[in-house]
Amino acid sequence: ILLVGTGKDAEAQEERIEELIGHNVDSLIVMPSNNSDLTKTLENYVDNLPIVQIGGTATSFHVNWVGMDQESMMEAALIHLSHHDAHNIAYLSGNVDSTQSANLFANFQTAASRLSLLSEPDWTTFGELTYQRGFKDTMRLFSDSTAKQSRKPDAVICANDAVALGALLALDELSLQVPQDVLVIGYGDSRQAEISEPKLSSIRPPYQQIAREAIRLTAVNKSEQHWLPAHMEFRPEIMRRESTNSPRIGTSDMSLPWRI
Repeated sequence: ILLVGTGKDAEAQEERIEELIGHNVDSLIVMPSNNSDLTKTLENYVDNLPIVQIGGTATSFHVNWVGMDQESMMEAALIHLSHHDAHNIAYLSGNVDSTQSANLFANFQTAASRLSLLSEPDWTTFGELTYQRGFKDTMRLFSDSTAKQSRKPDAVICANDAVALGALLALDELSLQVPQDVLVIGYGDSRQAEISEPKLSSIRPPYQQIAREAIRLTAVNKSEQHWLPAHMEFRPEIMRRESTNSPRIGTSDMSLPWRI
């Protein structure tokens, strides 16, 4: 098994893929970077060797795809927050020019509407996935809300754990208690989530399931492959900790894979 980074932009990824193909690899597992569509490049070689794409935009009718069910992820997070009496939800998203961020934001809006949860336009922000950004946006969001509005968010969904940890620091500086005043949930289930104060609830991507399925698909003989490529989405886990006031701290809401 050869693990190789494919570069941070589409051009670099295409060059690296072509180099690997030139070295006669037996199969190929590719994780596109944000906003990279490698469909054309991968379809050039899909008849010659097993190819699996992990995540990214699934536009090919010939390349196997494995990833996370983002729609169920956002809905599960919102359901979890609503079960702890959250009604007004803020969302600290990733960069506005990211395809993944755009899809997640659309899923957030759809799920919030379906669950009758409120999210004002000013409660959604886009930016870098850093502590500093989480701190800055949360300070602005809750300072403005406190000063100008009677209604403010009682829960914050963050695009990753770094943003969420920055949000925790800002809320502490504003003397807002977590989870009593505001619930906070991150994404990634990093080690920092387990040692923060309070401990951070976080969405854990199904890394192991995705990896196992990707490897399994590369091992399938061509004679056994279906005329349509595999498309498998796995649901994440919600690791419930103190920042959302779970009654069973550290347990998870485990879901089964969702097949399309």
